[in-house]
Amino acid sequence: MENNKINKNAICILTIIPHIDFIEFYNNFTNYDIFFIIDDYNYNCKIIKDLYPSINFIQISNNECNNNGFNLSEAGVSPV
Repeated sequence: MENNKINKNAICILTIIPHIDFIEFYNNFTNYDIFFIIDDYNYNCKIIKDLYPSINFIQISNNECNNNGFNLSEAGVSPV
């Protein structure tokens, strides 16, 4: 049986609140599935979901983050 499924790579961005510049940047990627994982459940992403239908926005509740040990953690990149 032939597999007709197209394999695509994905880019996943973990963020508290997605920045519009990153959304605009990744919106131009056509050969990747783009996922923004938003861990602030209070952030309303309905508008950006409507404006950028090719990007997947996934929200994780604060309780789910805390229950899985992702609280008071920080990861960042320092400017050069």
